[in-house]
Amino acid sequence: MKSRSQVYCRTISLRHPDGSFEDVGRIEGDSSYLEMIKRLSSHAASHPSPPYASWDDMWSDTPRQGWRSLRKKMGLAASPDVQVISELVKKLLALCESAFLPYVIISYPGITALYKEDINDVAEYLSLPKLTGFYNVHPWEVYAAFAGHGLGLCEHSEDKDRCKDEGVHLPIYETLLVQYTDQAILLHTTRLQTAVDVDYGASDPHVKASFELGANSNADELASRVLEFVYQFMWPWYTGQLVPDELLVIMTGITDQTIQEAIREAAERVVPKTQILASNSEFVASRGSAELAWRVNFTELF
Repeated sequence: MKSRSQVYCRTISLRHPDGSFEDVGRIEGDSSYLEMIKRLSSHAASHPSPPYASWDDMWSDTPRQGWRSLRKKMGLAASPDVQVISELVKKLLALCESAFLPYVIISYPGITALYKEDINDVAEYLSLPKLTGFYNVHPWEVYAAFAGHGLGLCEHSEDKDRCKDEGVHLPIYETLLVQYTDQAILLHTTRLQTAVDVDYGASDPHVKASFELGANSNADELASRVLEFVYQFMWPWYTGQLVPDELLVIMTGITDQTIQEAIREAAERVVPKTQILASNSEFVASRGSAELAWRVNFTELF
C-alpha cells in the first residue's frame, strides 16, 4: 500500500506471474486515519515496543501489552490505532475480491510511533496468511518504494538460499524517501541493499513529517520552505557520520517541478552526487509490496 495525493489515501496493486502489475485502486481513509497519522508522527506518541532495547523497556511496556492482549482475547483489534488501519486495509482487500491472494504484504509509512507490532497485529486481526521465508516482514514504505523501482531484488527468488546469497552482493544505497502529498511531506532516510526490511523494528527510523508544507499548503515561498525542511533534516544526520559518496533520492507524488528541484537542491547541498528517482505515480510502493508478496508465494513453492 502507498499514499500519494493525500496522506490518507492508500493504494493496492497485484503482481501477475508474467511480471506485470495491476494497479487495482485506491481508498481514502477517514478523518480518524489522518488524525492518527498526525499523532503518530510526533515523538510524544512514541513508546517502548518489541523488540525491546532493554529489560527496563520491556517492564515499562507490560501494562500496555496486557491491555493489547486482553483486547485480542475479546476478539478486538489490539489497539484503536490497529482498528483504524485494519478498516482501511479491509476496504483495499475488498477491491481484490475476485483475485487469489496467497500472501498480502502491507507497507506502511516510516513515522515515529507507528511500529511493526501494529502492522503485524493488523495482519493477525484480519487473518492474513503469515509471511514466511526470506520475504517475511511487512516493510516500511522506503523498502517497498525501493522494490517498486526494481531495486534490492535478487534474480533467483525461486531458490531462497541463492536469493539470500545474491542479496549480499547487491549494491548498497544510502536512500532518502520523500513522500509528497496534498497534506504533508514525509521524509525517511536509511541504508538499503535488499528490499527486505531487515531492521525488524529494532531501532527508531530517521524520519520527519510536516503537515504544513504539503501541496495544498498556502505557505509563502513553498518551494524554499520545502528546500529548507529537507536540508535541515539531512544536514545534522550526515554531519554526525561520514557523508556517503552518493545518495539515492526516491520521490513520490510530486507533480510540481519547482518542489522536485527544491528537494534535489537540498539533497545535493549535503551529498553532491545524488541520483533522483522521481515518480508522480501513487502506486510505486504498492507495486513494490506486490512484488515482495509474490516472492513469498514463489519461494514457498520450492
